[in-house]
Amino acid sequence: MAVLVVGIAMLAPVLVAVFSDESRALPAFVISVIICTFLGAALVVASAVRTEKSHAKSGIREVVLLLLLWWLAVPILAGLPFLFTGLNLIDAWYESVSAMTTTGAWLSWENATSSASGMIWRAELQWLGGLVSMSAAAAVFVRPEFIGIASISTPFSRGEEESYLLAFRSAMINFAPLYAAITVIIAILFLLFSTPLTDALVMALSLPASGGFLPAGVDFNNYSAPVQMISFSAMVLSAVSFISVVNTVRFSGQKIRVKEDIETPALLFCILLVGFIFLLTSDNPQLSALPNQVLNAASILSTNGFLFPEFPALVPVLVTTVIGGAAVSTAGGLKLIRWIVTFRRAGQEVWKLIHPSGVSGRDRAANELAVWIHYISFTIILALLVLVISVFGHPLELSVTAAAAAISNAGPTIAIAAENSDYLVFEPSLRVVLALGMIVGRLEMVVALALFSSYFWRS
Repeated sequence: MAVLVVGIAMLAPVLVAVFSDESRALPAFVISVIICTFLGAALVVASAVRTEKSHAKSGIREVVLLLLLWWLAVPILAGLPFLFTGLNLIDAWYESVSAMTTTGAWLSWENATSSASGMIWRAELQWLGGLVSMSAAAAVFVRPEFIGIASISTPFSRGEEESYLLAFRSAMINFAPLYAAITVIIAILFLLFSTPLTDALVMALSLPASGGFLPAGVDFNNYSAPVQMISFSAMVLSAVSFISVVNTVRFSGQKIRVKEDIETPALLFCILLVGFIFLLTSDNPQLSALPNQVLNAASILSTNGFLFPEFPALVPVLVTTVIGGAAVSTAGGLKLIRWIVTFRRAGQEVWKLIHPSGVSGRDRAANELAVWIHYISFTIILALLVLVISVFGHPLELSVTAAAAAISNAGPTIAIAAENSDYLVFEPSLRVVLALGMIVGRLEMVVALALFSSYFWRS
């Protein structure tokens, strides 16, 4: 189904190429549509003999394998248009992985924006990748052993004896209609404020998916103030809990049950706080520049990743990049809920110091061990990425920024440490490593490390 969906999605850039008279891109997309739809349909027919019962007990191994296929193998087919228009196989795969993980770490920004069909296709892949990321979080990763807190629960979560694949499908079915409706509304709003059609479609597909793809370039000042405000709203939506968004718009009918949302207030507070910190560390610490820095904060926290040209200091940007958004959102990073758990635990420790006689009667609010394991795993993988990039001779600032941008899925952030946002500056083999880092960023770190354990794959 994933291969078939990718093939069907290619019809949109085919139409764009026809109306834009793109003689080079049109045959590339037409051939890609034929290959992907035929292969996808053949796989669907071949699997039709399987019944629901045959995979009803599939556990976390099966759904992790599905996600690995989505982020490792499907990009080969999704990259066919790039392959047929001049990129080699590895670079075409890299470009697709960058899109499907919603990282937006393009090889060349100039090449990524050179054709309308190419922009639409990259944005579509980001949109699909955002939907998969949210669904995977809701169905699989929002569990106490991964998140570290028991107050987060969704109806899609399943125990080891239940079907994660069915839960994943259920999450996608619940999320897709509203996700698509939000995209359409944002596109219409962009068009109402005189945004070029291609730009409106690309940003409406990319920003809610935390892709950070701006057709006019990394300088967001190229757009009017109303467009910037719409973009700000889209980025906030990409970082908040999508379960809360679903519940907000469902005025009738059965709502998705979830306990109190503590991430959205924390996100809004962080946007204002980080915006103020960005202002103090920028080249223009004037109060009039605060709106721009608040928009920067929303962009980095949601891991869209682009910045206004009045860049803040590098360290606050990197720290904000790894914070991330809500657990069930398209944003990357460590996720806000883990920071909330950490601060809660710190508060408990302070309470113990003040009230030593009451320690035994104080219940723990969270499983901080799960949080710290994730922190340690994240730090190890980030450090390895920095080390590998540095070994290739790149400056430390660029190495750290590129590693954080890859693992947090915030590709455009690299502009703060480089002359532009192009990833062609890195060697081909290093780009493969960065692409793998993007995929790891979309998996829970504990799961990413478990992939290398033979025990994890044993039945």
